[in-house]
Amino acid sequence: MYIYNPKLKVYATYIAGLGGVGSNFTGLTGTANIIPSGQGFFVVAQNQNASITFSEDDKVSSQVTASDLSLASAADSLDVPRYLRVQLFKDSLNQEDALVFFKNSTQATYSVTEDAKYLKGNSPVNISTQSSDNVSLAINQQAFPQKRQLIPLNVTITSNGTYKLRMPEVKNIPLMYDVWLLDRYKKDSLDIKHNPSYSFIANVADTNSFGSKRFTPVLRPNPSLTVHLLNFTGTKTATQVKLTWTAENESSYTRYILERSIDGGKKFSTLDSLTSANPGVYNDLDPNPVKGQNLYRLKQIDLTGNISYSSIIPVMYADNVVNNITANLISVYPNPVKSMLNLTVTPATTATANYKITITNTTGSLIKSSTSNNPTWQGDVSALSPGDLFHSSNKYYI
Repeated sequence: MYIYNPKLKVYATYIAGLGGVGSNFTGLTGTANIIPSGQGFFVVAQNQNASITFSEDDKVSSQVTASDLSLASAADSLDVPRYLRVQLFKDSLNQEDALVFFKNSTQATYSVTEDAKYLKGNSPVNISTQSSDNVSLAINQQAFPQKRQLIPLNVTITSNGTYKLRMPEVKNIPLMYDVWLLDRYKKDSLDIKHNPSYSFIANVADTNSFGSKRFTPVLRPNPSLTVHLLNFTGTKTATQVKLTWTAENESSYTRYILERSIDGGKKFSTLDSLTSANPGVYNDLDPNPVKGQNLYRLKQIDLTGNISYSSIIPVMYADNVVNNITANLISVYPNPVKSMLNLTVTPATTATANYKITITNTTGSLIKSSTSNNPTWQGDVSALSPGDLFHSSNKYYI
């Protein structure tokens, strides 16, 4: 819908589903989905027989008295609006803004159900964005880019002078995205996400100093700020496997899916799934591992739908288990030991295994550790105190 803003002499514009955020509304943020009492407005008809009907349930009970358009308060949207507001500014009475929303389900070309065409008012300054098929828009909805995304601006002025391009709102744009303003006329660029005002001189006689080819906001993911999986580990007990992972640069849009394979990696099934609450550290559980080999991996889905996988963690269970050690696969001797301890492992698979050998005391404190990539190991333990315990594990958790 379009409502004429008499103060700015431009059309305030709104599309349903944007959480009450619209362009060129000078009232409270989040109230653009309210038609002021007694105010004329325009809507876009999608066919010749279109009609609009209001009921008593559509009315709101209060007005925002501080608003130039007398907008009423509105309920919060269930979806968090993510958008950029770009403003062309000359002075407090000569300014106009355009909105770029980001939703992954939207398309780059103009859509009457997703975008609002630009409607020119009587202001001496005009700004709009352009869709990929060159339609001028007051509200432009785009999907978050996997790489760099250009958003062309159409900037119009009627007199020579100094103007400003501003970005007064960068709302809920994920940290992973940088936002730059490209000025092709001056061959310059600015990190407008952190420096939200750019002054420029325009001359009506020089069409390259304004128009649709000079300015372009650029949205691009910063690889150093994208979500990174730092580690993914598994701990075996007698009856279950605890899976733990840590990540950085995550946010509420990061999804994790914990998967398991019991057929040697031919097929993985979902054990659990969750959306990040940004804790950084996660603990999950497989309460029912199967006898034999269990393969675990973590599937990550980022904001743009990119999928990545962790390394695979194999955990082996066998039928004959005594004190969490497979009796017929691991041999430790002599027991008790005074000087030289021997370890022999019969691998459960033909895959290369790396073994970690640890010796702890009766309180569980680590006394000594060693590693080996061979199924046999020998170590001198003569200097250890009586009562220390031996434990061996490898990446197959035999």
